[in-house]
Amino acid sequence: NGTQVTIDDKRSNASHVVFVIRMVLGALVIILAVIIITECVISEQRAAVNQII
Repeated sequence: NGTQVTIDDKRSNASHVVFVIRMVLGALVIILAVIIITECVISEQRAAVNQII
């Protein structure tokens, strides 16, 4: 039964690593989306200011 426990531990570790990687990737995607949105808003504001000038 000793080998069975190690296999289960490896599986749980792998799933935990995958879960962490997914969380990190999700956070990166959200950060990228926020950056892109802010860039678009800033460029639109600059365009509006240029039109006013």
